[in-house]
Amino acid sequence: MTAGVAGSANLVADVYNAGAIYVGGANSIGTLSVQANASRGIIGDYTQTFDAKLYMELAGWDNYDTVAVAGTAYLNGLLHVDALGGYI
Repeated sequence: MTAGVAGSANLVADVYNAGAIYVGGANSIGTLSVQANASRGIIGDYTQTFDAKLYMELAGWDNYDTVAVAGTAYLNGLLHVDALGGYI
């Protein structure tokens, strides 16, 4: 089974993406923030597996989806970027 997550989020966690994440959701700019909490042993790492997908969008030079990682980002898989509103 494959599951996905869409929208903006502030996560105090280590994130393991083995499916699909749509930052901001469809046709919407947003932010995925992966935060740390040292007292709980959370480093704030983002891990994306070889078959996972990260979907992001651009709507202008100053209007785009963002992934902010407090720890380390381990990137594999697919990065899919769409242009919104005719932005090229």
